[in-house]
Formats: sequence, C-alpha cells, structure tokens
Amino acid sequence: MNQAKRQMSVDMSYEEDTKKLRTSNEDKFINCFENLSNELFYEIFDYLDGRDIFYGFSNLNIHFESLIMNSRLLLKIHDYTSYKQSFEHDYQRIILPNKHRIFSLHLLNGSQLIRYSTFHTFDSSFYRLESLILHGIKFNEIILFLPNLTNLPRLFSLNIHLDDVLDDSNRIYHLIFRLPMLKYNKLSVNKIILQDSISSISNEHFSSIKQLVINYPCTLYNLYNILSYTSKLHHLTCEPLFSINENISREIPLKLFNLTYCSISQCYLKFNEFEIFIKQISSQLRILRFKPCSDIFYLDADRWQQLILQYMPYLHTFQFKYHDGISDHFEIQSYHSFLNRFISPFWIERQWLLDIQIDLNHWPPVEIIFSIQPKRKQWNELLISYERNNVTFNQITDVNLSDQEYMHILNSMSQLTVRNCRFIQYDQWFIDCIHFISSLAEITCLYIEFQYFSIDIIIQFLYRLPHLNSLTIVIMFSNQKIQLTEEQINMIHTISNMNQIIKMNIEQIFELNQIDILINLCPRMKYLNVQCKNYIDLEYIIRLILMKKNSNLYFLCFSIPNADERMVKRLQTMIDLKELLVNYTIQHCHNKIYLQRQKY
Repeated sequence: MNQAKRQMSVDMSYEEDTKKLRTSNEDKFINCFENLSNELFYEIFDYLDGRDIFYGFSNLNIHFESLIMNSRLLLKIHDYTSYKQSFEHDYQRIILPNKHRIFSLHLLNGSQLIRYSTFHTFDSSFYRLESLILHGIKFNEIILFLPNLTNLPRLFSLNIHLDDVLDDSNRIYHLIFRLPMLKYNKLSVNKIILQDSISSISNEHFSSIKQLVINYPCTLYNLYNILSYTSKLHHLTCEPLFSINENISREIPLKLFNLTYCSISQCYLKFNEFEIFIKQISSQLRILRFKPCSDIFYLDADRWQQLILQYMPYLHTFQFKYHDGISDHFEIQSYHSFLNRFISPFWIERQWLLDIQIDLNHWPPVEIIFSIQPKRKQWNELLISYERNNVTFNQITDVNLSDQEYMHILNSMSQLTVRNCRFIQYDQWFIDCIHFISSLAEITCLYIEFQYFSIDIIIQFLYRLPHLNSLTIVIMFSNQKIQLTEEQINMIHTISNMNQIIKMNIEQIFELNQIDILINLCPRMKYLNVQCKNYIDLEYIIRLILMKKNSNLYFLCFSIPNADERMVKRLQTMIDLKELLVNYTIQHCHNKIYLQRQKY
C-alpha cells in the first residue's frame, strides 16, 4: 500500500513538473515571439487575410492590439465563404471600422457587399482601396453600385463577374469608363445578348484603363467602340470575337498608340475583317496571340508576312492555332499548299515555329492543329542558354559552340507533334496519316508522346519523314523490356543509315534498353538530352552511351533531381576509372549535368 502511494506521489509530482516545464516553455516562446520587431510582424501580416489578423491577434494583449490598429497596416479582405461568421458580422466589425485601411477587397458573393453598402455608403472613405473583385453579382446590382466608386482615389483594378445575363454592356462600360484612376478592368459574364451598338460617351470620360479583359463573347463593332475610349490601353484580352454587321469597322477609326499586347482566344472574323482591325491597332504591337476559326485564308503565310512587315514592325511574339478537320481519306486541299511557306527565311529568322499537331487517341475524322509559336525551349535551347551563361557561372568555362553550330541547332523550324500515340503496330490508316502530314510541309522536328513505347512506330515515322533532324520522345507508361526480332534489327540497321537526326530529347522513359535502341537508331546524333529518375539510372545511361564510342555524339545533358557537385565528382571518377573518355568536361548547373567530349 505504501509503495503504491509512493508511486502515485511520484507520478503526480512528475506530471506537475512536466506541466510547469511545458508552461514555462510556452511562456518563453510567447515572450520570444513578442520580442520580434514590429517591422517583422507587419511583413508577416502582409501574407495574412485581414480577418485572420483580427480573429487571431486582436484579443491577445495590448501589444498586438496596438499593432493591428496601427494605420500603417493595410488590410486585404478576400473570400468570405470559408468563414463561419456572417458577412454582416464581419462588415460591421472589420470592414466599416477599418475602411480607411483596406487596400484589397475580393468577394465571391459581391451581392452582399452591395446590399450592405446601401445602408453604409461605399464612398471616398475607402481611400486606400486599390483592388476590388466582385463575383456573383446581378446586372442591376452592379449598375447601381458602380457610381459609388467614382470618388475612390486609388482604385486601380476592378474585376466584375456577373452571374446573370448581360443584355446591355453599354451601361456598364459607361460607368466603368468614369472611374478616374482605373488601370485594369476585367468583365466576365455567364450569358450575353450579342449587340452591335454602344451609345456614345462624352469626351471627358475617356478611360485611363491600360489593361482590359473582355471575358465574354463580343462583336467586332462593340469592341471598336470600347477601344475608341481607351486610348491609353497597353494590354487587350478578348474572349470569342464575332462579326454581325459586315464592313461596319471601316467607319470607326482607332488611335491606340500604346497597345503592345493583344490576345483573342477565338476569332470568328474573316481574315479580311481581321486585317482591317489589326492594321488600326498594331503600330506598337509586340505580342499577338489568337485562335482563328473557320477561315482557311488564315493559313496563308505570305499574306501574314506582308501584314507583319508593313503594320507590325515591333512584333516579337506571334502565336496562333488553327483547327482543321481531316477526313479519314486524308485528301490534300488547295489551302494546304500555303503551309510550307511558314518555313521560309522570314519565319526562321524570327524563330517562329510551324507546328502540326495530331492526337492519335481520336478516331477519324481527325482534327489537326496548325499553329505558329515561338520555338520550344527544349534541350537545345537550354544548351545555348548554358553556353551563354558561362559569363555568369564562373565554374563553367569549357563549353564552346561556334556560331555555325548555334545556327545548326536552331535550324529546325517545322515540327510534328503527336499526342497520345496508342499504336503498337501500324496499319494502312496510320501510314496514310503520316504520308498526308509529310506532304503538308517539310517536317524537321518530331515530338511524339507514346502511351507505350513501340520501335515499329518510331521506325515508320523516321522512314516516312526523311528530313527529320530532331527527335523528342515521351513515354507515358511502362511496358516490358523490348526483345527485338530479326526483322526489327534489320529495319533499325536500314533506318540508321538513312536518317539525319542529330538532336534527341528523351523526356520520360521507363526501360533503359529503350535508350540503347534509340542511340543505335540515330548514329549521327551529336546532342542528347535525357531526363533521369535517379543517380543509378544516370550512371548506367552514361556508361551505356560512352561505351558505344560514338564519335559524333559530343554533347550530353542529363536532367536529374538534386544534381550537385558531389554527383559530378562520382561520375567523373567512374568515367576515369573505366577509361570511357580522355578529353572531356563535366559540369552541373541547377538540376542539369552537362558532359562534353572535346572535339579534335
């Protein structure tokens, strides 16, 4: 009995000591936390929502109370849906008392703000408010609310998302254009009634907006009128653009001398209409992105070249996509003859790549996407970036490429992108498909995304696309180790003597013997980039490559997580011990390891 009491006494004493120690440590932590500088607290608060600050710190002590009530602390109030407190409670306790300190207000249910602002005017007392995002608003509500914003001296950004029908965009833009300090505006709607008119706006209400996002179907005439009151515009983004009243655009001149960026997600204008429009806004244009629909004349490369040379002298980024439905007979149409002109010197000099994309996961009729875009930053561009950064990375000094080699790397300017290649064996439909694509343009780059790797499919692509000099392979799923048949070995030998591939990029691969097959398939390869999962694979691949004694292959790049100097040293030791190379350099930069064989 006495022993049990002593044990209980010891346990209770231990628990009390532990509790005291825990309390002491907590007090020390609180004291240490409170001793942080006010400047550091304000930096921490900058990452928190205004309500988090009030609910988390307002009742702790006088120090924190004074911090959060200081006028230098600006508040952002975002998204009420995650809070248990009602909007009315937060509006009364946080927003109204601190309206002079709110600089950002983003609400998923903007109707609540509008409803309560009828009782408490949303006026110039919100003089630090810079960004306002309102979702879930009715058309009539926003019409009543927008006039309240005209007295806000720092409202630079306004994002409105209507959840009902926009039957009159005129009234909204009339009010938006009256906001004197506005720089950014985005208007989104769920439904709209297309219009071809907008009433005039008095000259004193020309807008100060520099970035405009029209996130709803808009007619060309409506867009012309909107742009006629936004002469300071720099960036324009427009969702589906339609034309209802033909030739009306000729009657409205535009003066947009600051517009440098234009993006139209779906353009339903005829090319003739688009030309008239773009000529009026393009004098300073640097970036043009859009997706034309339904007019085959958008594929006329010579017409584009003339338009860009005469009206877009500063254009450096040009992107567009054209979707073309192809019958299962793969018949060449007259407009397909335009495509080969997209690989003329004009396009090559600007590094604008013709990309023909086909998704083989779809059955006929097949949709082919013709696009023009900046040349992809695949491994060859990373190689050039590596070389040019030698000045920055002092440890990298031994990689040298001549100007001629740079141009050789950049020369590939027409690409075939194959998505979801599910074929293991080819059939006549597959052969007809490749033959059709090869007749459209001289394909020099192949990017192929396999579901499962197939040597037969690779051989067919290389055989039927004789101008290839660059190959990129992605393999989505693992399949068993490939056992080559005698026929496949003979085909590899035949294709290896024919193809001109000098660049290979293996973005994802599961079976290492697939790399062996690909290297044998392309004996003229000079540049190889491989993404490795771990160091074991990396060492195996390097040993495999170097043991082949391929005299052409002299530059290798390996992407691997956590590449560091220790990994480089291990590889260097392995190469030297096995005498795989004599004159070479090996370096790492970020998550890449570069291995270069010295040329004699």
